[in-house]
Amino acid sequence: MNRPLLTCGLVLTAACSSMQRVSVDYINEEKPALVHLANSYGIVTTLQNPTLSGDTVHGVAVGESKSVAVTLGQVESISTVRFSAGRTVALVTGATGVTALVIYAMSTTADNDEDWYCDWGVRALEMNGGSPICGPRQP
Repeated sequence: MNRPLLTCGLVLTAACSSMQRVSVDYINEEKPALVHLANSYGIVTTLQNPTLSGDTVHGVAVGESKSVAVTLGQVESISTVRFSAGRTVALVTGATGVTALVIYAMSTTADNDEDWYCDWGVRALEMNGGSPICGPRQP
């Protein structure tokens, strides 16, 4: 029970955030847990708990225990994972739409006609390429 909830939580968290470029001032103002510093060659250095001191970004390199100092002259762009309102709206809209479609499909399936059925059995699914066999009930 905990794994599905954790998985849903991770998906929702990922859906509501995105990698975004930030200014140099963002480091000291927001104190992000991680920043990604890219140089002009495309090499990215990821720092944990970064701080800005003068023209140098200090932090601990991810996967290492040593402290790293990168001068801003070497940095082409700075990015970090931030909350994204657009992605959150898209997630909520999509989830609402899917839920509405499922409820509609469940409420209108066969118009409560007792002569209609769907066979969800394993054999039916195998015979029909993974889809149920639906149709009028055979006498």
